[in-house]
Amino acid sequence: TSPGSGYTSVPSVVISAPDAPLQLTAPTSISPMVALNIDNLVTNLTYQLQSSSDLSVWTNVGTPFVPGATTDSIYLAATNAQGFFQLQYLP
Repeated sequence: TSPGSGYTSVPSVVISAPDAPLQLTAPTSISPMVALNIDNLVTNLTYQLQSSSDLSVWTNVGTPFVPGATTDSIYLAATNAQGFFQLQYLP
């Protein structure tokens, strides 16, 4: 295919997030901690873990991270009886 010509500025290449869905499995309780196990991560991409008590308002948990492998576990203090988690991809 032709790369084109006549650009007025330096072209950029945008790579979208991976197609494989992230899998955040049910937490494993290791009192007083909870382990969140994550599969299908893509190394060199940045992610942010978030938590919510009502699935409406989400709060960042910790700082964004770049995984070194396709699976990872995040350990959190078990401070609430119930909570929800999601993992957000940061472009």
